[in-house]
Amino acid sequence: MSEELEVAKVKELWGSNDAAAWRTARLIHWLEHPKIQERNNLLVSGDPGTNRFEYFIRKYFGERRVKRVLTLGCGHGEFERGLSTLRFAKLHDAVDIAEGAIEDAKNKRTPSA
Repeated sequence: MSEELEVAKVKELWGSNDAAAWRTARLIHWLEHPKIQERNNLLVSGDPGTNRFEYFIRKYFGERRVKRVLTLGCGHGEFERGLSTLRFAKLHDAVDIAEGAIEDAKNKRTPSA
């Protein structure tokens, strides 16, 4: 399969209205399942109830914040919206090849964005 065809398939899957409907229907990616989240939190922080991102930021950055963050392959922006609530970065750039996913992410911006 050519690289162009592969890219087109990725754009179609993650940028289609079907993908947005799939997300809206609450059929979530397996990594977003609450039990998986708890397990990941446990592995990172030692406590299933401690948010692993907050733990990481607190442990390695303390009260310091960064000026800019970049996410490659942001999809519909769930991670980025979650990270924005922690006020870790002043600016968060997020890119994805699926234009539909980017549009969906823009429509779901957090109130402060």
